[in-house]
Amino acid sequence: MASALTSAQASAQASVQAASPKQKDVETFSMDGNVQGWFETTVFLATGQTAMIAADGYLAPAGSPMLLMSPTGHDFEVAVSPAPLPGGNLYSLVAKAGGRVHYVGFSGEVTAERDTWLNVAVNDHCSQRYEGRWQLTVRIKRR
Repeated sequence: MASALTSAQASAQASVQAASPKQKDVETFSMDGNVQGWFETTVFLATGQTAMIAADGYLAPAGSPMLLMSPTGHDFEVAVSPAPLPGGNLYSLVAKAGGRVHYVGFSGEVTAERDTWLNVAVNDHCSQRYEGRWQLTVRIKRR
């Protein structure tokens, strides 16, 4: 009877591990300018876990390649609702892991409010399309 229980426990544990996303310490990916709204990354965070994000590259409004924007966005223009982070830099990189939205710019941290995927977006109130891309590197802070 003891070996059957151990076998059942092992099977249950294997099922839980298979259902949980496998996590790397560092993930790199590109956020293409044609993404509108929130972009769900491949980074899964457990509640309380922190992602350190570094970003580089440029986006430009589609059809206006001379208006290059870095991940810091425009510090002379403020985003308004319905932007993800009203009051933050317009066209900047923002992220969330749960409900609260955080300014990232060239670098920032986001702590998960619940078990969730890390999401990133352009802090834009008109959801326009962009050309170019931002390259993101996400490092998971170990507890």
